[in-house]
Amino acid sequence: MEATVLRNYQKFGIPGVLGYIDGTHIKLKKPTQHEELYINRKGDSGYPLEPWILTPILNAEENTPQSRYTNTHIRSRNSIERCFDVLKSRIRCLLRKMEYEPTKVGCIVNACAVLHNVCITAGLSFPDIVDEEALAPDASTADHYREIQIYERAFKCDNN
Repeated sequence: MEATVLRNYQKFGIPGVLGYIDGTHIKLKKPTQHEELYINRKGDSGYPLEPWILTPILNAEENTPQSRYTNTHIRSRNSIERCFDVLKSRIRCLLRKMEYEPTKVGCIVNACAVLHNVCITAGLSFPDIVDEEALAPDASTADHYREIQIYERAFKCDNN
């Protein structure tokens, strides 16, 4: 743990950082219950400033310590964003809308993350990054559902 904190400090200059958090969008069908829980809240302002979580300073004046901190924060957080890009490029069903209930989508996403980590541990090469915006929404639908079924079977996702 100390080695990770030191490595993060050496790379970005922010002391005491163990890791980074961010989120990614996974498209899913509109939920039938608790729809309000699935509102798109992507962005740094979605995280509160706490002693254990550092957030960027919104609207920091240029050339101030606050703007330098915010720029460093953004650069350091890009590493987790790249991780999501690699995951979605390796397991492309994550790039398309999943026609399942949220709990099943969660199970599928977790299975994809586990399988991606298995690929990393096995030393498989990283895929070329896919531009989400460039994908046609209905491209390769049959492959998409076949891929999802593999992850469902591998991790015994229930049918809700």
